[in-house]
Amino acid sequence: MFEICDLTLQFSTNPNKLFDSFNLKVNRNKVITLFGYNGCGKSTLLKYLVNYYKNDELISNVESNKILLGNVIGYIPQESESSILEWLSPIDNVNFITGKKLYGNSKFIRSLFNKFNYFTEEELKNTSSNLSGGKKNILTIIRELGRKPKILLIDEGFSSIDYYKRFELMNLLRDWVTQKNRTIVNISHHLDESIFFSDEIVFLHSSPTSIKYIFNVIRENQLKFTGINDPLIGKNLVLIDIK
Repeated sequence: MFEICDLTLQFSTNPNKLFDSFNLKVNRNKVITLFGYNGCGKSTLLKYLVNYYKNDELISNVESNKILLGNVIGYIPQESESSILEWLSPIDNVNFITGKKLYGNSKFIRSLFNKFNYFTEEELKNTSSNLSGGKKNILTIIRELGRKPKILLIDEGFSSIDYYKRFELMNLLRDWVTQKNRTIVNISHHLDESIFFSDEIVFLHSSPTSIKYIFNVIRENQLKFTGINDPLIGKNLVLIDIK
């Protein structure tokens, strides 16, 4: 679990506060989705948590590394596929980021690719330059999981992936959260995906950013996506306003 308490954020070039006394508690074994209008601070918050901004860009009353002190953080930004090292194979992309010996093909990294099962053996051997945008997007997700994070931050991380494969990936990531007792903080503009993927949906309001509503997603049965004809959202999902 990590908790943000009374956070104030302000860009040095703007006199208006983006966050003012903002609070958010994120529990283990949960998927939390931040939902809100463009410009309400969702991406800024995740970037702040991973120390994306230079010291003189953002004024804060709390050091971000103190919020997440002791946790290993994974971060999947928007358009993450652009970060792929195209001259390396998919496996070596993961090796490189995780600090494993290059061309080592560790059993753990191999197991990640086997679990996601989206790449042919030929694609795994060759450079990543010929992969589609969607497969590069999936590769960035596998790459971050290879770092074994306790908390995974996802900023619209499924944007290049086709509609049905997104739900397969969300099921795999939910399994990872449950089995490894991990946490995901996700950003989305799609309510159907948010309901399917999340345990809680946090609706944000801007000027300055605040929490307008928090919804719990109640799952009476574990929902599994098994084929194109399956309903993506079943009757066993209920939204309850707890704010």
